Amino acid sequence: MKSNVSALISALSNVDAASRTQAAEQLTQLGTDAQPAAVALVLACGDDDDGVRQSAMSALENLGPPEGADFSQLISLIKAKSPDVGYWAVTLLGRLKTEAVPALDALAQAAAESPHLLVRQRAAWALAEIDPL
Repeated sequence: MKSNVSALISALSNVDAASRTQAAEQLTQLGTDAQPAAVALVLACGDDDDGVRQSAMSALENLGPPEGADFSQLISLIKAKSPDVGYWAVTLLGRLKTEAVPALDALAQAAAESPHLLVRQRAAWALAEIDPL
């Protein structure tokens, strides 16, 4: 299974948009087994092709929390140029709940300063998920 996920992660970087879309669709079918592809899927949310973006977002909907190894990469993607990339980076951090406590400062900054309304709103949601009052 892990080698299949690795091949699909590589396919997300293919020059052919149809191949990228197909890889994201196959990752969607894997559900939580696609967790090793979390960062690649978040990056695919910034793809120029609408089909790739939509398929990547579908895969992320079913993914659940990311692997802990992805933590620092997700924090770095919060400020991505693409609002969809920032939104999904924040969402996956929020899904980590208390494991994402070290991301509180980055999320608070995103909630206050992101130029993208959806990222600000989702960062506020993630803060509540990580540190509920």
